Amino acid sequence: RCIAILTERLREGDPVRLFASQSLPGWGGGERASALRAALSVTGVQAGSLILEFRAEEVRHNMRTLLALAPELRQMEVRLSLAGVDADAIAAGWIEHLPLDYVKLAPALDDLSLQAVVQTAHERGLRVVAPCVESIAEVERLRAAGIDLLQGNYFRPPANDLDEASPQVEA
Repeated sequence: RCIAILTERLREGDPVRLFASQSLPGWGGGERASALRAALSVTGVQAGSLILEFRAEEVRHNMRTLLALAPELRQMEVRLSLAGVDADAIAAGWIEHLPLDYVKLAPALDDLSLQAVVQTAHERGLRVVAPCVESIAEVERLRAAGIDLLQGNYFRPPANDLDEASPQVEA
């Protein structure tokens, strides 16, 4: 469904980046990756427009799956995002060692943890996404910290279906 939306938006002249939350255990074995490769090859989806997002708590228990999957996704020009990144993820070395393109912050990080995540991610050339942005005060705090992308109801209410998916807002 995500590929169809990306194809349609590109055809309409409104290319988007679509973050698709995924369950990492479902990617073991290679069947899903093969199906994704086949779908991408026939649609002409713009390189880098599909970002598969995996949750940090799942990566903790399925690190080998992600490390095995990443080279194939790179070859398909599908980007990777790690959601729920906090100071513990930095201490574990995930940002430095995982083949990521984006990190999405854990909700409600204090200013010190926020700065540590943003600085470490930017040193690795990763873009940082802040979810759950609900106020102008939070926008200002995140912008001051150097966040790259903002998500939240503050910008646009959640959509009832993927056809109405809210865009990412660049900070």
